Order: sequence, then C-alpha cells, then structure tokens
Amino acid sequence: MKFRLTAVLLVCGIILAVIGGKGVITNLLPAKDLYDPNLDWTKLKSGQRINTEVDFVDYPLVVSYEDKVKVSAVYNLLDLQTNSEGYYYVAHFMGVAVPRENFQKYDRMAEASLKWLKDETNTVEWAEGGTDYIDGYLRKMGKEEKKYAYETIVKMGYTQSEAKEMLIPLVLVRSQSMGAYIFMLIGGVILTALGALFGVLFFVLKK
Repeated sequence: MKFRLTAVLLVCGIILAVIGGKGVITNLLPAKDLYDPNLDWTKLKSGQRINTEVDFVDYPLVVSYEDKVKVSAVYNLLDLQTNSEGYYYVAHFMGVAVPRENFQKYDRMAEASLKWLKDETNTVEWAEGGTDYIDGYLRKMGKEEKKYAYETIVKMGYTQSEAKEMLIPLVLVRSQSMGAYIFMLIGGVILTALGALFGVLFFVLKK
C-alpha cells in the first residue's frame, strides 16, 4: 500500500509537471500566423505556437466516434496560394482539432469556404460562414489520423503522389490558458515532492 501510494504520487506528479511545463514553454514561444503570406507551411514543426484566425476550412479529414456518436474531429485547413495568373489553388492541407460543441460552427465555415472557392461570379463574400480565433500549438498527426487524412485527400480527386506532397501531417490544437498550465506545473511539482518525501519516510528512514 505504501509503495503504491508513493508510486502513484511520483508518476502523477511527473506527468502533470511535464505537461504543465511544456504548456508554459509553448505559451512563451513567439507565435506564428498560418495566414502570414511569408509563412511556408512545409517548414512548420510540431510544438510550434500558432496564433491565427481560422477562416477557411473544409469538412473533416478525421472523425472520432464513441457509441456511434461523433465526439471530436480534425477539420481540414486549406493553404491557399495564387498562381501566375492570379487564380487561387489549394497548395496544402493540415488539420485543426475541433471539439463537438463547435461542429456546427465549423460545418458552416466549411460550407461557406467551398462556396467561395467554387464561385465564378465574384458575388460570394470571403468567410461569410464566420471565423474562429485560435491561440494554440501544432502537434503531429497520429498514425491513424495521417492514414485517414491521406485517404480523404485522394477521395477529393488528387493523385496519391499529390496527396503525399500536399498533406502537412500536423494538427492545430487550441491551448489551455497560461494559468492552467502553471497550475498543472505547480501541482505536479507538489505531488512529486510528496511522493519523494513519502518514499524517504516509508523506505529509507524506516531502515
């Protein structure tokens, strides 16, 4: 029982401290704007902080279900570029993590984005479906996420080689507040210290 309590305190404390410390560091990093015209999406890395207004998306690349209910989704962020003639085209795809409570909002944004992209009359306004401001960071796509994202892009009509070049296997995730990360860091340090203290009391001084 004593060993289990010590182990639980140490493990939980270390995990909380690592998550909290990583979050604090990420929030202190200079943020990049995904829609900065000078930003090259192919140079983005996991862990980079992103501060951007999302206004152009497609429907989900990946959807997660629990008991046949959609609980989370990775919607499709589009990197729009212009060719030599001034026409827009999709250069890259990347994910943005969206919780269930924002599904309707992102569906409206996706519908409006595709409507604008297909408009040939210049009568559709940009981002008429709304926008979403995100202060977050980039994480790597998991193996299954990357697989489904790749398959989704191929289903859009792109070739397999095009899909491989266009997919940026990263997901934009909304950050917790700095206060939440600091709280986790402090809590983790306290739990780790308690675990170490109990370990000394139970197993060292006892001898």
